Amino acid sequence: MEGSVLVRYEDVVAARETIAGRVFRTPLIRNEKLDEAAGAEVWLKLENLQRTNAFKIRGGTNRLAALSPAERERGIVAASTGSHAKGMALAARELGIPATIVMPRAAPQVKVDAVRADGANVLIEGDHYDDACAYAKQLAESQGLPQISSFDDPLIIAGQGSLACEILEDQPEIDTFVAPIGGGGLASGLLVAGKHLKPGLRVFGVEAEGAPSMTESLAAGRPLELPQINTVADGIAVRRPGTLNFEIVQKLIDGTVLVSENEIAAAFRFCLEKVKILAEPAAAAAVAAVLTRKLPATCRRLAVIVTGGNVDREVMLRLLGV
Repeated sequence: MEGSVLVRYEDVVAARETIAGRVFRTPLIRNEKLDEAAGAEVWLKLENLQRTNAFKIRGGTNRLAALSPAERERGIVAASTGSHAKGMALAARELGIPATIVMPRAAPQVKVDAVRADGANVLIEGDHYDDACAYAKQLAESQGLPQISSFDDPLIIAGQGSLACEILEDQPEIDTFVAPIGGGGLASGLLVAGKHLKPGLRVFGVEAEGAPSMTESLAAGRPLELPQINTVADGIAVRRPGTLNFEIVQKLIDGTVLVSENEIAAAFRFCLEKVKILAEPAAAAAVAAVLTRKLPATCRRLAVIVTGGNVDREVMLRLLGV
């Protein structure tokens, strides 16, 4: 089953070839305590151990590798709350591409510092991702540079789809993917690749109750822009899902789940204390959906995408209740 005429499984295969050797094949682990709490067999895809400690470098590397020599010389503009920015900065540095990254004031300082450390020019604009994205669009247009979306781009989606291939190669019996969903880049890639490889596979997206942009858009039948959002999970704090992403998600997804801020915090603590992994709030949201058993009981073998592990010290202490 294909997600869109603009993104096909063959694009994911090509992306895997492009990013091979530039990203890690991350571990897929199982934890008995998580199985017991979830009442199901749960596998964790540890993208918190990926280069830049987040999955975004997969799509970012695939997208930048497709730039023409002239585009590479001029440079790129991107907007991000952090993980896409880190992926862009590292991939751009390795490909010799000048990068300007626009980040909102809500971006964790640890991510801002990491982006600067990789040589990108960082601009802080707006309160949330959508504000930074609007500024990045104006900047790119005024300077004649390509703006690299963090999710609404076929090559980004194809790169993220490489995750589905790795999971099903490692554990073919998995019947459900669970992933945090913001703009929809990761979910789109998982849907295109996962449903092609295993048509009976179910895929669920998880959003914070305070930022339900995809859930509200699906209910309306079109992409909606929420007037405001409020969640600790900066990685999924998006007011409007991507247009292409919405098209794919609307066609293929099995459902979305909302989790509260308290449930995200509890999942963050569970991951740290019981599983011994650091999962950023967006990743903890996906784990929360499993811990609170909000998925159908017929989902018995689940792969949860731990999308990243970049957390500010202040946010970490707040989530730990310190």
